[in-house]
Amino acid sequence: MDKINLHGSWELLLDEEQQGIKEHFYKSETPFPKQIQLPATISEAKLTPRRDLASTDHLTDPYAFEGFAWYRKTVFLPDNCKDYDWELYLERTRMTQLYINGVEAGSFDSLCTPHCYPVTPWIKSGENQIVILVKNTGYPTNGGHMTSPDTQTNWNGLLGALELRPLPRERILSLRLYPSFSGQSLTVRGRITPCAGKLELLIQDAGENIIIRTFHQTENSDFECRIPLENKLLPWSEYNPVLYQLKAVLYSGGTAADECSQSFGIRDFEAGKHHFLVNGDPVFLRGKHDGMIFPLTGYAPMNTEEWLKVMGTAKDYGINHYRFHTCCPPEAAFQAADQLGIYLEPELPFWGTVTSPSQEGHNEELQQYLITEGFRILDTFGNHPSFVMFSLGNELWGSKEVLNGILKAYKAHDKRHLYVQGSNNFQFTPCILPEDDFFSGVRFGRDRLIRGSYAMCDAPLGHIQTQRPSTAGSYDPVICPDCASAQTTPSENATRQIQYGTGVKEVRLGETEELIPDIPVISHEIGQYETFPDFSEIDRYTGVLQPENLRIFRKRLEAAGLADFAADYFYSSGRLAAACYKEELECALRSRLLAGYQLLDLQDFSGQGTALVGILNAFMENKGIIRRECWNQFCAPTVILASFQDYTVQSKSLVPCKFLVSNYGPAPLEQVELTFSLSAKSDGSSCGDDIFYKETVPAAEIPRGLSTLAEAILPMPETKAPCRVALKLQLEYAGTGTPSLNISNEYTFWVYPAEVPAIPEDIHIIRDKAALKKILQQPEEDAASIKKVLFLPSFQANAHSIEGTYCTDFWCYPMFRKISESMGKPVPVGTLGLFIREDHPALADFPCTRYSTPQWWDIVMNSRSTILDRTDIVPIVQTIDNFERNHRLGLVYEVYCNNCHIITCTADLTALTGSLPAQWLLESLTAQLEKSGMKSVQDVHSSPLEILTVSEETFLSLFTE
Repeated sequence: MDKINLHGSWELLLDEEQQGIKEHFYKSETPFPKQIQLPATISEAKLTPRRDLASTDHLTDPYAFEGFAWYRKTVFLPDNCKDYDWELYLERTRMTQLYINGVEAGSFDSLCTPHCYPVTPWIKSGENQIVILVKNTGYPTNGGHMTSPDTQTNWNGLLGALELRPLPRERILSLRLYPSFSGQSLTVRGRITPCAGKLELLIQDAGENIIIRTFHQTENSDFECRIPLENKLLPWSEYNPVLYQLKAVLYSGGTAADECSQSFGIRDFEAGKHHFLVNGDPVFLRGKHDGMIFPLTGYAPMNTEEWLKVMGTAKDYGINHYRFHTCCPPEAAFQAADQLGIYLEPELPFWGTVTSPSQEGHNEELQQYLITEGFRILDTFGNHPSFVMFSLGNELWGSKEVLNGILKAYKAHDKRHLYVQGSNNFQFTPCILPEDDFFSGVRFGRDRLIRGSYAMCDAPLGHIQTQRPSTAGSYDPVICPDCASAQTTPSENATRQIQYGTGVKEVRLGETEELIPDIPVISHEIGQYETFPDFSEIDRYTGVLQPENLRIFRKRLEAAGLADFAADYFYSSGRLAAACYKEELECALRSRLLAGYQLLDLQDFSGQGTALVGILNAFMENKGIIRRECWNQFCAPTVILASFQDYTVQSKSLVPCKFLVSNYGPAPLEQVELTFSLSAKSDGSSCGDDIFYKETVPAAEIPRGLSTLAEAILPMPETKAPCRVALKLQLEYAGTGTPSLNISNEYTFWVYPAEVPAIPEDIHIIRDKAALKKILQQPEEDAASIKKVLFLPSFQANAHSIEGTYCTDFWCYPMFRKISESMGKPVPVGTLGLFIREDHPALADFPCTRYSTPQWWDIVMNSRSTILDRTDIVPIVQTIDNFERNHRLGLVYEVYCNNCHIITCTADLTALTGSLPAQWLLESLTAQLEKSGMKSVQDVHSSPLEILTVSEETFLSLFTE
């Protein structure tokens, strides 16, 4: 008998007050006033009154519904329905209660797995009334990203397959596959209904050709059969995601009573000392966080095609691993990952504290729910070859003994996966539990940091935020420092305030010895480099969720008079963010002791204050800040790396450089050669093909892992003016007629002559307001003559300003401003890099781009950008503020005031005598004052530069005495 598809029209009654159980809404006489086409959510069907909701924290669902929703459908069953057992299958929903013909038939509370109701006792031939109560409130767990408005929303509905399934009385109840590549076997474990019979097991390829056939005699309900493979099956991996089908046929009394099929792949996924091994070969996990953000629907796709699209995009951008943050995707995601070769790590839907029964605040119901949910996830999705790892939750605290016990129980139940206590547990005092198969975190102690950026409330900050841009770093000294310096910190009674979700919590730290891992280490939630919003994206939101947050941010920018800069802010902040990602990902690849990383994120995160941290938008589309080909230069299976100390160098200098290859591709590379070249151009534009240095280094073989391929001394050109030099790397097969590897990378040096031209004598360099006021009020013999002033205000004089920092803001300013304030800690600087008018004559002797590049590091880190909110000044170099404050911030700006042509730079360039970039910027600014040609008031008003004229009162009001 065929299953009965329940897709289509259902009656619906919304019970926001949750009175339906008491009022017996499941009885046939209760009117259900609405209709809904399932599968769908209530929001998708727009079945509540539209509400004008607006939040800056996340996208908005104007048709959101929370409470009880009652779904009713009349179904007809054939006369012989009692010859079968029946199951109602609900693939994905919230907490449900089932009523059949007015009688309660059970309940399910899984958020991550299907609800499978045995309904045989309640159904009958002919007409049957099915009522499903769906509750999306009162969950036993906080739900993590399964129910969060920050991600897929707390929808109410029924999604995916909705079916009444007829089941033969003698049938296969479960089928679990244990493939082994090293053992060349497939072990099949399962359970059948009690019957005397045998199982026929067939292994088929994609074309349904039978490769292996075997029979197994069943003697009781549980069975186990080991099938030798004898190298007849190809192994599954990210490079060869080949799938097979196991078809099981149960024979009873000589006839086929039941059959089922299960796809699988032959693979071993193991934890070595420092790396994961796939079929014996080391793999480096290039992962992304995923909270199942899908703005058009508000929920994760239930079809494989959509997951193939989004995961295929991720793989195109070099990703081979997904970590699902406090959530578990539906079956379709596992199927897509199986086909694409992506390694998945689902996670329990929990972000909180796990306690023992003796501890205060212990919630036994919650913990048992989570443990049960984990078993359900393992049983439901465990056969997929892509399911390689499992985590107990995000940033957990509490009892290490309880956490370890849960891991032990899961391992005893299913050894096909690797397990971890959670992602970034215990934060400042991490630990490795006996049952941990790997470690996922951000540090091994307060100062032992294994990612490049942190929130201010989690200080110290990372190397991307605090150190000069470089390509010489590695996390190896942090992962395994000199053990002789091991210390024990802090005392078991010490407490600390920590970030806890989007809030704050005080926790007990406990005693922790210095941690030296001997299992693979994954760097948790790396990146989080914020970009300014792309307001042109607003029109893309044509589905359930509306970008009211983006609309609010746009209105704020308009109110600040900065709307004309929106596109420039977006592009320039994005280019800086992409550069920060490059530096961080390459640092990870240079770390021999690191097993992988998990980005947060490849795509924008729509919630938690609106964290626009992706190089792709929330729709997994390129945002236009870095081309995929450029991203793949540092996020791919094989990457060539240049290692040097500084991007800013002196003319004629010799720069030591190492060339490394991070090769985690499908095989060692043989008979290849590395070509590296230098080319120069005297402005900030892209370098041409004017190569002045080139060298080729052959390599007989590059094994898997990290290898040093060559060392070189790079000769910088002799130049009388600053220039930009491109270092281009290309890895190719040696010889002619061989295919292209298409593996390249590129770096930019900023080269400065050691001799800086002298400052013209007629330039007034002023550092305090009093001196500035004096020169503004000083009468000239010629009332029409122009004085030339370079104003370098001291920090005291420039108090109405924002601290300078090079790196773009972490995650998003509003969320971490609130957290820092509630913890009594310093608030983040909150800026997003520079927007530079690179063609302005004041920068003629200082080649640059529209956005922050390393030659600005000394300058920015020793600056305070003036808040110019009360003016119409358009800075030459503008610091980009975040979308909450929207200050007009000037790092370099010019005005005409009281017969003075004034260029202000808020970094004291004269004090940065050790920085060639700072000295050349000083030269360029003073040269502009000298070369501007403005010698009279008449020249000012006729200047093509359209320098803003401001009053003495307005200009001086920007500064303090």
